[in-house]
Amino acid sequence: MVRPSDSETEFRAFVELAEPRLHRALVARFGWEQGRDATAEALGYAWEHWSRVRRLESPVGYLFRVGQSRSRIRKNPPVFARPVAADHWYEPELAGLLGELPAPTHCCGPCPWLRVDDARGR
Repeated sequence: MVRPSDSETEFRAFVELAEPRLHRALVARFGWEQGRDATAEALGYAWEHWSRVRRLESPVGYLFRVGQSRSRIRKNPPVFARPVAADHWYEPELAGLLGELPAPTHCCGPCPWLRVDDARGR
């Protein structure tokens, strides 16, 4: 069995104390889902930079700001704007054109090549 290092043990103890406060603050700021994600981002940052975060005077306050900035909705426009396509999956006038056809030539059921006359056995 692998024993956790002192740094890992110290980080786990920090998370037990800091996570509830950090989570409450970020949920109050962003709402449930985004606050939960911001908390995870902040704690992930804390783990990655634990050697620096552990020496801070107010690590929870610092991580609150990390959670804010990491979960901010970016206002950058997309690199490639999606063109407005006028291409349809069907012919827009198809319903009207089908309505103009005489009754025996209407399509019948799932077999578009089968005409109504053929389906009736005529």
